[in-house]
Amino acid sequence: MCIRDRAWWELCLYDVQGAAVLGADRSLLASGRLDNQLSCWAGAQALRAASPAGQVAVVVMNDHEEVGSSSTTGASGPFLESVLSRLVAGRGGTVDDRHRAFAASSCVSADNAHAVHPNYPERHEPGHQPIVNAGPALKVNSTQRDATSATTAAAFQRSCDAADVPWQVFVSRNNMPCGSTIGPLTATRLGIEPVDVGVPQLSMHSARELCGAQDPLYLTRAMQAYLTGCPDVAGRAQPACARASSKRRWSSTDSSSVAALTAARCTRRGDVSDAPPSSPASSTWMGAPMTTHTLRGWIILA
Repeated sequence: MCIRDRAWWELCLYDVQGAAVLGADRSLLASGRLDNQLSCWAGAQALRAASPAGQVAVVVMNDHEEVGSSSTTGASGPFLESVLSRLVAGRGGTVDDRHRAFAASSCVSADNAHAVHPNYPERHEPGHQPIVNAGPALKVNSTQRDATSATTAAAFQRSCDAADVPWQVFVSRNNMPCGSTIGPLTATRLGIEPVDVGVPQLSMHSARELCGAQDPLYLTRAMQAYLTGCPDVAGRAQPACARASSKRRWSSTDSSSVAALTAARCTRRGDVSDAPPSSPASSTWMGAPMTTHTLRGWIILA
């Protein structure tokens, strides 16, 4: 087709160089668009591997997150609400059933987090310095830039424990403004409680970003446990949680310095049991066997 025959076009330029594993111990992953295609990949892999027990699992990959999400395909748009409403209606549910389903559901919003930079440790709170290869970071913010609550955090923590995945907690310095993500938008529009999580990374928003080579796998496993039915937003344990171990949290205060943490990371190899814990990733799903009056769901957002 000749360009003169085209009415209009959208042109996007991007780096076509493939991802690469870096480091003397090959513990780092470098790639373009890790934020946030990494979470999209993890959500898709988790959905494919999950075995929901009579429930409907939903993974949503939104457009325009970096420019405000205000579009028909962005998180502020009607797409997710429309799909979930039609799922309820297709099973014979009423408007009231839909409201109750949303209220009983849970959402994981997965968007990469800022790992502590060895050259700038002062930009993180001393007790909240996410490091790479230590699992997903669970993001908490009192101003609701991240919409994690104690209830949703506990639910995702159980998923991590069930999958034997380490997790971390990240709270931004109160004098260091931070960006937001799509969890609060979904909570506001749908009334579904979210937990905001993300893989810690360096060089966010640059052409070539950097994360731990183990963290995408950690996030995928945690999401798979989540979609299989581990968490319950009301705090009730699900069957997938029966083998959950005691809490595995990696604390940045467990070592005296970021340099020591980095050295500790470099000595760790691929076995998950050797790595420190971290937090979950973005996912949403509609839960429980769908009768007209019993709807519950978990959703993964990326």
